[in-house]
Parts: sequence; C-alpha cells; structure tokens
Amino acid sequence: MLIKELNYSTVRIISKLSNGNSSTGTGFIIRFAEQYRAEQYLNVPSIVTNKHVIDGAIEVTVRFHAANANGKK
Repeated sequence: MLIKELNYSTVRIISKLSNGNSSTGTGFIIRFAEQYRAEQYLNVPSIVTNKHVIDGAIEVTVRFHAANANGKK
C-alpha cells in the first residue's frame, strides 16, 4: 500500500442500536489472503473495527472516502 492510500483506508461506521441510540466509530479497510493464483491477483477486502463500534447494532452504515480515477474527491 502506498502512503497516499492510507487516507482512503479509513471508514466511518455509524451503528443504530435497538434502543434508538446510535454509536459511531472508525474502521480500516484491509486485504486478507493476498495471493497470485493462475496469474490472477486475489484478495478478500475486509473492514476491521473494534467490537464496541458494532456490538448490539441492528443497522450499520459505512461511509467511504470517494475519489475519481485522477484522485480528486
């Protein structure tokens, strides 16, 4: 991962709880099991966060950074 990609690897997580309250936190996008197989790059994109961010949630919203191919927001 390039250092400039770190800004776009963090996501905001908003959890709606069953009691009507909400909780917010952050998560990080990572790629598990990166490998080349049959000349093809394979990975499992995942979001890692702390348990308390989503514990008891009935609905979760994840907000990603967005940019075009030129890197502009």
